[in-house]
Amino acid sequence: MSIEVPLYSRSIATETGTIYLTGGFVKHMGVYLKNCYRYDELFGVLNQVSYMNYPHADHSICTIQNFIYVVGTFVGNAVYGYCEVYDTQKDQWKLIADMKVPRTGTSLCTFKNNFIFCFGGRIDQKQIVDTIEVYDISRNAWEELPTPKVDKSKWVPSYMGLAHQITDNEIILFGGKSAVTFHIFNGCFVFDVEKMTIKERGSLVNPCSFMNTPLVFNSNLYAYGNDIYLHQYNIPEQKWSVIPKTSVVLPKS
Repeated sequence: MSIEVPLYSRSIATETGTIYLTGGFVKHMGVYLKNCYRYDELFGVLNQVSYMNYPHADHSICTIQNFIYVVGTFVGNAVYGYCEVYDTQKDQWKLIADMKVPRTGTSLCTFKNNFIFCFGGRIDQKQIVDTIEVYDISRNAWEELPTPKVDKSKWVPSYMGLAHQITDNEIILFGGKSAVTFHIFNGCFVFDVEKMTIKERGSLVNPCSFMNTPLVFNSNLYAYGNDIYLHQYNIPEQKWSVIPKTSVVLPKS
């Protein structure tokens, strides 16, 4: 199998295990893509499905039930807050509310199947921000959580980091390019949704940025890094480890 994956595209596996590839940039043509593909595991090919409404590159992506959410885009050296949702059963894309603060490379996380949290990201090629927004799916509305409402004093926001709900009230944030040093770092933090606080919790074994959403199997979170490792987080033990990609065998769900 040989598939040319566009620059700045993003892929995701839905709850049924189906893999989708969205957007990206074809450098030699200077074209930003609206394309969306579904991976055919039997034949090892990408099948074109419905186009997105806007081109999306360097965006963030998450899935809830039968829907895929795409957030933000970087097109022509500019950042936009365009957001869309894809109904995998109807093969239809629909525009939803724009982010309050347009960003790309955010740490995106679904929460209790009703909300989507969006952490950090960049507003241009030189600025990584500590903005936090939450999207209410039922209301189709984004709300920014300002600093007075959230204690961000112990948090280092990032670009191309990841986020995932790990308990009823907690979201883990990890990796990416640090807003402080502008280098890839090993930061790991936990956002308590009830207390509205972010606290440091350990660190990645190896500093890393990420492009694809994490998966959870048997109380372990797995994140495929932009390095040579699959990063593993044992949720009950709150401990990070790494598995070389050359020896990866994904556990059965």
